[in-house]
Order: sequence, then structure tokens, then C-alpha cells
Amino acid sequence: MLVEKMAVLVHELDMARGAVRARALLETCLRHIAGARKVLAAVSVPTSPSGAAATLLDGSTYPALVAYLRASAVANGADDSLVLARARKLYGSLCGPLHEVTAGGTPAELFAAPARDRETLIAFAVLVRFAGRDPGLYAKSGARTQLVLRVPPSGLHATAADLAAAPLLTTQISEELLVELEADGEGAEGEGGGSSGGALSPSTPPLAACGAGDAPGSRLL
Repeated sequence: MLVEKMAVLVHELDMARGAVRARALLETCLRHIAGARKVLAAVSVPTSPSGAAATLLDGSTYPALVAYLRASAVANGADDSLVLARARKLYGSLCGPLHEVTAGGTPAELFAAPARDRETLIAFAVLVRFAGRDPGLYAKSGARTQLVLRVPPSGLHATAADLAAAPLLTTQISEELLVELEADGEGAEGEGGGSSGGALSPSTPPLAACGAGDAPGSRLL
């Protein structure tokens, strides 16, 4: 219950900061995860979203994050290696060239036409959940996919037993959340959006002021 209540509060903060669309939300989540990693142990994480994603998901920098991605993929009947691969290239895909597909300008790399790429949906939802957020709060329209996700681990490492014992979270994600529609001439997406030049803001990650409690799972989320 506390995890869900805090997710609602963080959602309101994200809305106020302009982290509404997929790319801005992913940047915010990567910033948060990088901040949590630094709390657990000092480590150098690139400031660019793509660099941060590559480092955080390399398997050695934040083992608990990779374990959570793999376990969540298996729990939802997906290939864990494919979900991890989608997570690693997700930001680059969101920033890549837009191609004409259904539902507006969605990067073709994100979805396997004509069906949505479920592995991408899982990867995105897991990263959002690991950052203490509920992906179901960020898009109300469109077809919704129900996922089986658990409370993220709080430490640097997580065993399969740790992940299996964590409480379940009610998680849905709208396919429309990953549809990056043209912004009608707008070049920015709010904080962390297209106007940032691809760099993560040096500002404090959401809730990082809580110290060690900001780590995923134990961060009062």
C-alpha cells in the first residue's frame, strides 16, 4: 500500500515537472535509478540517458536491476534476454527517426508490426516500476496490458528467491504511453525532454533527499 501511495505522489511530481510523455518519463526514471545506485555505492554513471541506460544495464553496475528485469520478463511469459535487450536500446529507439506506422509517429524499432512488441512494453514498465512509479498512471487511453510485477529489490544485488518473495504490484501499462506523437511544432517535452540535448539533468533525483531510503524497494516506495 505504501509503494502505491508513494507512486501516486511521485506521479504528481512528474506531471508538475513535465515528465509526461514516454521519453521524458524514461529520462526521469533513469535519473532516479542512477541516483539510487550512487546511494548504494559510489559509481560513475554517464549523464546522458543512453549512456546511463547502457551502464546501469551492463549486468555488473546494478545487478539487482538486471535481475528484476529478467525475473519480470519470465513472470510475464517473455524472453528475459529479449526484454533486457529492449531495455538497453529503449531510449535510443524513442529518440530515433519516426516512421509512419499506425497510431501516429511511433519509432518502428519499438514495435513489431502489426502487433505491439510486448517485450518493449514489459521493459518500459519494469524500468518505471524500478524507479518507484506506476506506469498505469501516465496514460489513461488506449489498450491496456496487465503485467505481473513485484516490489523492486532494495539492494545492489537480488537473488531469485528475494524477487519471488516480494509483494505483487497491480500493474497495467497503456500501449499509448509509448506512442510518441508529433508535438505540433513544439521542440521540448518538459523537463528531461527533447530540449535537454540528450543529457540527464544534474538536479537531485526524485526522492533522493531521503538518502539510503531512496534505493528501489526500500525508498519508501
